[in-house]
Amino acid sequence: MKGAGARRVFEALKRNNSITKLSLKSNSFGETGGKYIGHLLQINTTLTEVDLRHNAIGSKAAETFATALKINKSLIKLNLGDNKIHDAGAKKISSALLTNLKLSKINLSANGIRDGGAIALSEVLRMNKTLTELNLNENKISSKGATKIFETLRTNSTLKRLRIGGIKTATVTTTTDNTLKIK
Repeated sequence: MKGAGARRVFEALKRNNSITKLSLKSNSFGETGGKYIGHLLQINTTLTEVDLRHNAIGSKAAETFATALKINKSLIKLNLGDNKIHDAGAKKISSALLTNLKLSKINLSANGIRDGGAIALSEVLRMNKTLTELNLNENKISSKGATKIFETLRTNSTLKRLRIGGIKTATVTTTTDNTLKIK
């Protein structure tokens, strides 16, 4: 399915009030299709779970999703894994998550996110009280970005699951007093 296919999904679901879960993984609809689905999330009030893995939406379409996250009151789980959103998209989504009071699970794995995106997400973890799961596996986050995220875990009591595998040059240990040490 390319961008035109995503447009047809948009047209079909923009007035739908019964579909709660939508999986469009591995359709390669790219930026144009990503924007259609992002716009759908801005107006649809029944979708609670959306899986968009492996669609190469890019950082520009991620901005449309950020807008959706600022206004959508129904979405609980969003999978944007492997979509090439990079730091720019991660920063836009992070900004939206500062005010989103509904989303509890987000997958941003394999998106080329580096330290800039990780640091923006660490601010989300400092402020957001609804996010319980964050997947950042297979990104390009170094120990600098990982340290910022791990530091916020000292004060964040809502995040229950963090996936951040593949950190280069970092070793994380926990001391007897539950202090995280990153080397």
